[in-house]
Amino acid sequence: MTTTPQEDAAPSPTPSPDDLYAALIALHHERSVEESLRLNARLILLLADAVGDPARVLEAIRQAGEQPV
Repeated sequence: MTTTPQEDAAPSPTPSPDDLYAALIALHHERSVEESLRLNARLILLLADAVGDPARVLEAIRQAGEQPV
């Protein structure tokens, strides 16, 4: 069996919540409010697609709407 370099590579470590927070902060760094809002909308759609279960996404939307902003 022949393997590709990707198959031979060790799995990357799972990011910590702090890593995710840092990535979100970096994403928005030095962007206007309008740019940040567009980035958030794009990110939401990408994450919804990654989840792949419309019912789970709708439940998350419902939960988000319950919290005061």
